[in-house]
Amino acid sequence: METTAGVSGPYQAASWAVTEFIERVLDSLPRRDQRLWGSRYVKALLSVNGRKTMRTLAGERQGAVEQSFQQFISKSPWDWAPVRCALARSLHEEIEPTAWVVETETIAKAGRHSVGVAEQFVAKAGRVVNCQQAAGIWLASDRISCPVDWALALPPAWTDEPRARARADIPEGVRSSSPVQAATDAIVEAAASWGIAPRPVVMEVGEADLEPVVARLSSQGITFVLKVPDSLAVLPAGRRPVAGGGTSIQAHRLIELLDTQRQPVSWFDPVGLARRVTPVVATDVTLPAGTAAAGTDRPLVLLGAWTNPISPGPSEFWVSNVRPGPAGPVALFTMAKLARRVHGDLARIAVPLGIRDFEGRSYRGWHHHATLVSVAHAITATSATTAVTRPVRGAEHAGGGTPKSVPPPR
Repeated sequence: METTAGVSGPYQAASWAVTEFIERVLDSLPRRDQRLWGSRYVKALLSVNGRKTMRTLAGERQGAVEQSFQQFISKSPWDWAPVRCALARSLHEEIEPTAWVVETETIAKAGRHSVGVAEQFVAKAGRVVNCQQAAGIWLASDRISCPVDWALALPPAWTDEPRARARADIPEGVRSSSPVQAATDAIVEAAASWGIAPRPVVMEVGEADLEPVVARLSSQGITFVLKVPDSLAVLPAGRRPVAGGGTSIQAHRLIELLDTQRQPVSWFDPVGLARRVTPVVATDVTLPAGTAAAGTDRPLVLLGAWTNPISPGPSEFWVSNVRPGPAGPVALFTMAKLARRVHGDLARIAVPLGIRDFEGRSYRGWHHHATLVSVAHAITATSATTAVTRPVRGAEHAGGGTPKSVPPPR
């Protein structure tokens, strides 16, 4: 398969290969009617242009079809985890991913009724936003990326209030967490249950979350490349960790001191569609709290890069437990920049397919919708001559073509 040019809909999932892919990924659904409505929902996501609501996805067949979509997504008790596992296994063979990239999502909302919505501080925005916060786990290579798992970060207003939990049907074991915490839990679970070899995890982490994330991933034997703030306090190699970080130095300052060791890295920018050359430096460090507390018995690698052409100093920083190979920091940097491909594919494919469009109160419904958007994303992003989505005229295919005899899902 090769990457497509993008999503410009409306689209029709026309070929038998698309149908076969959907059936294979949805095979874990226990009943035939669930598998049929799942296939119809994915094809509607591919076929309908604009906002993906139950009404627009039903197309001209509103009423019974709209109600059946609502039932299948928000109430039908099918387990999304096996579907995501099947999708991950299928794409792992196709994409041959270099990394698992975590992309956090802030979904602004006008009201308060959608599951997980609350006024909450968003670190990337630097302010309080009325929103949902989620994290997607993407399989990514230098040519393609697809989401295969999702975590919805719930604020305390949804987990600590019994009536809110009951209305959203939030499972008993789900607790309040930040997007980074929720993503870390999902990664650990995926590494244990998917049956595929984990790849290094690429994720942006604030200072407050860094040490627990490093400890959790290291304890599970999962490698990582974590984007960190320039102010992160680190200890250069050879300095003993001490309480309070008295001998620490900020990441940006340490990389600046190693300016003469810069190494140019040539890489392709999938957003700017241009080849770029970026100077990078890598050096061994530990965290001030001590490597034992950070969950690893060896130093981490601090990677710094001069990515801002109008700034004389380094502007992006990562810490990793992946040891640089003979090529030095080249592989680490190109792996870290896969986050840029994921960010671009989110905007180019996943958002037009409706990843931000679910409006229901149901926790189950949000995960069902996100799972099927991921299936639609995979079809769009990976297509061959036998599995191509092609534009159609009119709205006659909006419902995906499932016969009227399909019973409503349960």
